[in-house]
Amino acid sequence: QYVLAPRSRRTIWVREEDPLLRDTQVGVRVMASGPIVAERSMWWPGPTPATWHEVHAETGATAGGRLWAVADVQADAAAGGWDTFLLVATTEQNVALIRVTATCGDGTRIARDLPLSVNRTTLWMRYEFPEIIGKRCAATVESLPARITSSPSVPLRRVPLFVEKAMYYGPDFAAGDASLATRLPT
Repeated sequence: QYVLAPRSRRTIWVREEDPLLRDTQVGVRVMASGPIVAERSMWWPGPTPATWHEVHAETGATAGGRLWAVADVQADAAAGGWDTFLLVATTEQNVALIRVTATCGDGTRIARDLPLSVNRTTLWMRYEFPEIIGKRCAATVESLPARITSSPSVPLRRVPLFVEKAMYYGPDFAAGDASLATRLPT
């Protein structure tokens, strides 16, 4: 917990919060007693500020959703080209099932049902969807009905998701960008 003065700013270094957070995927839920703005910032290549030469930042989502969309998903065929990552998170403490559908400009359409680990899963689209390499695509991420207990009497549930897209370009990801996906009605 942190106390923030009015009109102040605070940086929370996730990797410094706990040694277990240094080399893992993590989703963060921020709650406050008053209005705030929260963002995720990332600098690289690291490991110290003296070696950083690139950054991206994205504001946090204010609500989860069961269907999200992103445009401009790329996995260039040439080495050092663009690479896209979809970062999918939930605040639920249950394993969820998601459907990711990539739709490309040439008519290619691929859908995969994937497990979402508790907190956050990063999908490197080049490897999750090798069929899109060299194409320009869009993608949707949908929460699917899943059993949250082993009891068959408990109904299936679609957990709310949070989706962000990150893109990087060049050798060692020399440049990059991140954007919050668009939440769609279900």
